Amino acid sequence: MPLLAFTTSGIFSSRPGTTGVQGFFDQAPEANAAASRFEAYVHGSARICVHPSTPPYPVEDTFPEYYLPGVHGGIGCTLSIWRTIEAVFSYAYSGPHALASAHRREWCIKGDRPAYAAWWMNDEDAPTSAEASARLDHLHGNGSTPFAFNFKSPYDATGKATTVDRDLATQLIDAAQLRNRT
Repeated sequence: MPLLAFTTSGIFSSRPGTTGVQGFFDQAPEANAAASRFEAYVHGSARICVHPSTPPYPVEDTFPEYYLPGVHGGIGCTLSIWRTIEAVFSYAYSGPHALASAHRREWCIKGDRPAYAAWWMNDEDAPTSAEASARLDHLHGNGSTPFAFNFKSPYDATGKATTVDRDLATQLIDAAQLRNRT
């Protein structure tokens, strides 16, 4: 069964460990924990990587080409796995993750690079940071394709253009909110 890999990326406005980006680190545990409220989230798949490394977040040695370590203050990337595009869409635009995303402009520099990318993978594969970086770079250079896409122009697991079912996404948000209360 195909699974959906989802990565986010933000170039920090200042170095990790400074007050300018501390909010990102303060909200990360709650935003990541909110993923588990969605049944289509693959539990235990969420990872955060930061450069320069800030405990407890590991640093990876591969980042998107548009991140320049000597120029930028730092970068934060996430990677998670989902069973449906509607579930990750719902997660991204509701709850703690949506609240955190509302502060993105405070923590990250504005640019023309994508903030996220998604792609379908086999269920026996495990996406890597290098693969996530390659997908972000591809989306940045080529736009949305079956190799790496966004929610505006998504693809299904067979590579056909599709849409996000907004009604289903709303139902998933409601179900996640109910799970949060119990």
